Amino acid sequence: MEQNEHEISQSQGRKIDLLLVTKGRELELASNEWKTFHSKHLILQQQSKNLRCNAAILNNLYISSKGKVSTVMAVDFVGTIGYMYLLVLKGNVYVPTVIQPLFLPTDMSQLPAFIGTIKGLFVWKDFLEEQVRILKLTTMKQKLGDVVYMPTTDDCEALPMIFFTPKRTRKRSIGEVYDDDNE
Repeated sequence: MEQNEHEISQSQGRKIDLLLVTKGRELELASNEWKTFHSKHLILQQQSKNLRCNAAILNNLYISSKGKVSTVMAVDFVGTIGYMYLLVLKGNVYVPTVIQPLFLPTDMSQLPAFIGTIKGLFVWKDFLEEQVRILKLTTMKQKLGDVVYMPTTDDCEALPMIFFTPKRTRKRSIGEVYDDDNE
């Protein structure tokens, strides 16, 4: 049974978040988002939230790896168009840089241009494998350090603070009064 274009576009979900984690120690590697094109008006807010989430993940990775991991690579999509970016901790500043624009082809004529997306996804795969390798090595060294004290100069410097925006609170309607004495 074939689906027409209307049925396919209606079957898209609202938003997908992908949180990549490592096996064993379960360290988060990146937060990635896929949103429908219908949420276009929220793009800037969602991108900002995703950058803050990845900054928090980067803080954790930086501390867990004793300063060896100072970058996170992530993906953000709106509809069929997206990008891959690298978030780097430089000093006390998080610097995001777009690495590769990405898209999902919707027509056979777009397949030749899709090669850039495929190459970008392989870059991402290689990056994640290297991150996991570094994290496994530092985990092993930490386990050794738990058994045998080994003085080190690998202490991490203090990380910058990440501020998350407060959630919107419910607005009071006109005439609504809170009486502390009646509670």
